[in-house]
Amino acid sequence: MKIAVTSAFGWPYVRRGNRVAYELASYLAGRGNEVHFITTKPGSVRREKAKGNLLIKYYPVIDNPVLTHFKVEYWQTFSLSCLGALLKEDYDIIHTSLTMDAIAAGINRSLRGTPFIPVLINGDPLYTDALRAKRLFHQALRKASRLVTISNFVNDILMRDYGLEGVMIPCPVDTSKFSYVEKDKTDFPKILCTATLIMERKRVPLLVKAFEMLIEHVPGAILQLAGETTPEVTEKLLMSVNEKTRSSIKIVDISSDEVLASFYRNATITVLPSLKEPFGMVTTESLASGTPVVGTRSGGTAEILSDPRIGVTFEPTDGPAELCQALLKCIELARDPETPKRCSEYAQRYSWNTLGPKYEDLHREVLNSVIGDLQPHKRSFVNKISEPENSGKPVYFNGHVDTSSVTRLFVDTLDELEITAQKYYQIERHRPGCVYVLKWLLNRKIRKGNILILSASPFLSILLEKLDYTVRNITVNNRGDAANENCDREISSDLQSLADRGERFGVIICDDIPGCVTAPESTLQKLRKGLSPEGMLIVTIPNINHGRKRNSLRQIEGAAANSGFTVQQISYITGEQPINKTNTFARVPLERYIVQKLRSSIERVAVSLRSHVFIALKRNDEEKILSDSR
Repeated sequence: MKIAVTSAFGWPYVRRGNRVAYELASYLAGRGNEVHFITTKPGSVRREKAKGNLLIKYYPVIDNPVLTHFKVEYWQTFSLSCLGALLKEDYDIIHTSLTMDAIAAGINRSLRGTPFIPVLINGDPLYTDALRAKRLFHQALRKASRLVTISNFVNDILMRDYGLEGVMIPCPVDTSKFSYVEKDKTDFPKILCTATLIMERKRVPLLVKAFEMLIEHVPGAILQLAGETTPEVTEKLLMSVNEKTRSSIKIVDISSDEVLASFYRNATITVLPSLKEPFGMVTTESLASGTPVVGTRSGGTAEILSDPRIGVTFEPTDGPAELCQALLKCIELARDPETPKRCSEYAQRYSWNTLGPKYEDLHREVLNSVIGDLQPHKRSFVNKISEPENSGKPVYFNGHVDTSSVTRLFVDTLDELEITAQKYYQIERHRPGCVYVLKWLLNRKIRKGNILILSASPFLSILLEKLDYTVRNITVNNRGDAANENCDREISSDLQSLADRGERFGVIICDDIPGCVTAPESTLQKLRKGLSPEGMLIVTIPNINHGRKRNSLRQIEGAAANSGFTVQQISYITGEQPINKTNTFARVPLERYIVQKLRSSIERVAVSLRSHVFIALKRNDEEKILSDSR
């Protein structure tokens, strides 16, 4: 059977909103079906990635501050990409997950007759807030072959708003990832919350206030906040409680499912204080990991936490004091040695092994009802494994190395990483500097020898290793604080360790030394000892002329001369600056976008105003010998 599963939120770039869609596609592919997962990705390049029977079709995010200014978000424009993808193939059945792809599948059914099943993962309302979205969504639901709701709560909303009833299939949890292992005993409880901090409905501020009260009863307790946030939201949240409480709150970064599962397993309890959760996958993931949950008696969460032996619920109208009591009760529940095993066994009812077959039964039911009405163009149900585009290893450089070929290498390598959209945008901001450095090395035929990189980002190392360079990486902590003595010590220790092993490097690349260390000259002297006699030291720093920067080009030139280097080249580098959208749902103000575009145009003409300075330094052994003799 050939099946399409669609979602405007693309795995792994958005890991929470589309987990059901991605795992449904993976499950169906594992059952021998040919499955296309149609979704989005950051950047401007379309991709296809094959994983066995699963072909992931990534379409670029149609996202621009001009659109968001008029309240058009990228998950709304996905309907255009989705409809185009559906019209290109003959699918036997289609699963959608959000408003706009359901609308696209409805149009596709009118044109081609392909049955489709929306999986309603939204809550109240079921549709995305967009121009005429409710009316269009209603029309799509009327055309759907069946409707899947993920909880009785969502089913009730469907009946209330549209007079329709769905087949209730809860969100399955991948119990191969979220599994129970025996917990280590700790003297202080760890309270975990993975809900996003930027959505009011998640009510993380309520949890923080309740934790402030809990600290008085359990002084050693720790609250781990692992949801999506921004620096402004985090600071406001922490400043809402006293200093004692702030010191016990940890903002943690969860980079993968493996890390998330580890946090669940190591937590004493998990908390989901949100209202009107359509389902609450946090709850089932935690239970599968053997950790009891505190949740609001609201929405799908209340349906999951129906057994008091695996969690504690509190009323939607309760305040911090009542939530504090629920936390204390759940901590006591977690002390029962039988609780972890009981939670894990309870979660098995939500596993893919249990719920996955329900989707297959639904397919058979739908296809048996429409098979006699198939249009003549419909093909028979046969499996065909698709091959990804450009499956061979691409050739980037044929003769002279130009900016476009290096840029393609950068983008291809970035798209190969399984990272969040936030990480994607953060790395993309370094593209102009990385492209310039790579182009400089390749055009000078520097293809041999070891390379040492000092940088806050490891991505340049990944690029160089892809080109078969031998790379060592020292990660620096660039906090924009010139008095970061800890960074001084860490870099010095790492360099000394390399020197003790007698390692020499043909090229050393440093990203913003003045911004990371207190004594650039001392660091440059240490780096000189690690260079081979004909080696080159490359330094990139923010431009002193570009805004109010703290770094001085003259300072670097003076430090280089005193450390036994001569300047081979100084260049100003920049490029088209990507939108700094490090938060998936953040809107970039139109005014800022226009100013950024204007600044980029000016930089192309006014070289000295470009964002960064590139400096190539060469060892000057003769001058250093003369200096030492004096």
